[in-house]
Amino acid sequence: MQINRYRAKSISEATAKVKSELGPEAIILATKKLNDGKSGQCFEIAALPEKSSQTLDSYHELKSDLVRIKDMIYLLNTSGG
Repeated sequence: MQINRYRAKSISEATAKVKSELGPEAIILATKKLNDGKSGQCFEIAALPEKSSQTLDSYHELKSDLVRIKDMIYLLNTSGG
């Protein structure tokens, strides 16, 4: 899963770049306001294509399952049983 980053002088320009390249269903992960020493401020958007959402959803499900397993192991170890 590769995160794409887009920079522009305004947030709307950066969003337009995301939609143009990744499509209107792209997943925006983060936005940042950056201060470029020469040209002033710019904005950066980190985004994934929509098709990556399935991979991202699978990752979150797996992480959730692992947390539940960890909690069960902890309870078994601390219950004395």
